[in-house]
Amino acid sequence: MNNINIFDIDGCFVPLIKLSTDSIKNAKRIKNLPKNDKFCKFASTREGTNYVFTGRKMSLIGTETLELLATILDNFSIDFYPEELEYEPYSIYQDWKVRKIIKLIKDCSNIEELGAIFVYDDDERICEELINRVVQLPYELSSRVEINKVEPIINEEI
Repeated sequence: MNNINIFDIDGCFVPLIKLSTDSIKNAKRIKNLPKNDKFCKFASTREGTNYVFTGRKMSLIGTETLELLATILDNFSIDFYPEELEYEPYSIYQDWKVRKIIKLIKDCSNIEELGAIFVYDDDERICEELINRVVQLPYELSSRVEINKVEPIINEEI
């Protein structure tokens, strides 16, 4: 049985930061944010396939994000926030992330080999929307999904 772990970065692995083109002046500062050691250790011991969804854009801090995750997870796939989308209003980001996670869940075609799907996010609105959408999936798939709200660690805006 293969488990799937779906993680958010900001608020879970590192302190929550407000990301915008204007606020990202020095990517090295983001790279050096203190890690949430407890959550990082937990994530690094999860068995299965790891996926990461982030509001970070590849062009802004993609390299730094990949370097950060490489220190936490042995293997992972990452979806960066699309370059063409804006950060405001927040619902654009929220909708993008929920749609991507639901698509990933639906793409689990081999149910016999699937263990559980664990989602970890610090955003209560995203967790609630995921729950609302997961219950609409077929039972053999929805019964394997566990949505976990992580208490965010917070940092000042960069």
